[in-house]
Amino acid sequence: MSRKAVPSSRIARACGATALTLAAATAQALDYQVHGFAAQGYSLSHGANFDGQSTGSGSTDYYELGLNGAVALTADLLASAQVLDRRAGATDTEGVRLDYAQLDYRALSSSKYNAGLRLGRVRNPYGFYSEARDVVFTRPGIDLPDSVYLENAGLRSVLFSRDGVQWYGGIELGQHYLTLVASYALDQRLSSKQQLQVLQEMQLPIRIKVRNFNAERLEDEWNGGVLKFALSHLGTNLLLEPDPGAPFTGDASFNFWVASVRYNARRFSLTGEYQVEFEKNNNTLFGTVSQSSDGFYLQGEYQIVPHWSALLRYSAEFANRHDRDGRQFAAQTGGDRYSQFAHDETIGVNWLPTPHWGLWVEFHLIQGTMSVPGDDNISAAPLDHSNLLQVMGAYRF
Repeated sequence: MSRKAVPSSRIARACGATALTLAAATAQALDYQVHGFAAQGYSLSHGANFDGQSTGSGSTDYYELGLNGAVALTADLLASAQVLDRRAGATDTEGVRLDYAQLDYRALSSSKYNAGLRLGRVRNPYGFYSEARDVVFTRPGIDLPDSVYLENAGLRSVLFSRDGVQWYGGIELGQHYLTLVASYALDQRLSSKQQLQVLQEMQLPIRIKVRNFNAERLEDEWNGGVLKFALSHLGTNLLLEPDPGAPFTGDASFNFWVASVRYNARRFSLTGEYQVEFEKNNNTLFGTVSQSSDGFYLQGEYQIVPHWSALLRYSAEFANRHDRDGRQFAAQTGGDRYSQFAHDETIGVNWLPTPHWGLWVEFHLIQGTMSVPGDDNISAAPLDHSNLLQVMGAYRF
């Protein structure tokens, strides 16, 4: 049975308004917190543009400003919300948005187990880092690896949070702590800006509706977090709704699976995640087309001395996991084989002089153009190889 589409911001605005109203009315009687952050980036590249027009003299077209708060309405009910102003070149131009706004009811709670329900604009569980991608202090580097988190695809606002309901629970079993988080979102149409980003600025006589959006993650923390394992799934269907008279209809289904593992030692950590995507398109122009892609990264973080840490990462992604060098694509279509993959070798350093201030510097060697943001390179074809220097300074309170 189909479900009636609900305006995307209705529940989120209601939850956010409830939280802010109650907090303002009884702030002195409630336990509440308010935090904020600001980050400014600089990108300089050769071969392709990143975070704006970064070739040549570089780009400062990457910034993040956020204000969030949480208030305990009762012992078991927590309200939280965040307003974000963000720009990342042409891949994220939405500006100010309600990033999340949720009511969190903890139904069960003890030292051995917990369970609860969240309602509103909830953050999607996906891999280790999707829920923490909003603040550079909580990310492993300036950007998350595109091979798993699709950073350069212009889908951040679509994947980070959705209006709907989320169930969560955890239980301690010996040295293991198992958690399960599952979200189901309401159907909604993409905004005009989101649709342009998904279509890479192509103007088509259609509207795109996101349907049956669901996300789940099962995680196992062993020995107090020394080892972490996770399996995540994200699935959705995009319905293409043509304008009156347009001879184009269709839909596309997507299923993403991510396997994650992390080892934490006293001064270093090792992380690896592998993502595979199954896509099926059905439309009146090309019929039914199915394809699978994948990507992974391996990452090491090391604390050199207090306040200074280093990052080393290798990331790779492939548009067709059965054609990893793109030669089959080039032979069949005459297209550029380098557009079908990307290899990103990253080295970086992070300085945190105080808990409130941070500075990140990273250098990327990139082969292939699959991870190159298309919206930033519409007017010029990127080279097959790119170099990218990224710098970001940030403050939080």
